[in-house]
Amino acid sequence: MKHVGTATFRLPRCWQVVFFVVVILGPCANLLMDFHFGMVLSPIPELITVAVWVLVWIFLMPRYTVQVRPDGVKLLSLWWLPWSDVSEVRYWKLLGLPYFRVKRRRGLSWWIPLYFVGDCDLGQLIIRAAPPGNPFRSVSMPTLISN
Repeated sequence: MKHVGTATFRLPRCWQVVFFVVVILGPCANLLMDFHFGMVLSPIPELITVAVWVLVWIFLMPRYTVQVRPDGVKLLSLWWLPWSDVSEVRYWKLLGLPYFRVKRRRGLSWWIPLYFVGDCDLGQLIIRAAPPGNPFRSVSMPTLISN
């Protein structure tokens, strides 16, 4: 269900391709090695494994999103973070990738990936969408310098 004022951000297309190759490489390599060494009595089980991974990928990738809504942030179409649950926010880089590390009033901390793409910058939109006085409003992010 799409909410009014929702902005959706997705994993960049090139990353989707890389992750797909990594996920499918194992079952395909196993199948090719079995064929090469003549160890395959029937390729059906391995082909089924490859097909299952492809279907999982097709159905899960559209849900791999970050949504910014007027009442909070939804991560990976599963977890909900209302603005009132945020107690502290810090900007972090992990392996060169930007994240917001969010400490919550209850529950575990979140790492919101800021490298997802959409119509605008995800980090700036989260900061603007948060209500006044929310910890997101006081987080500082480095600005990109463009020539």
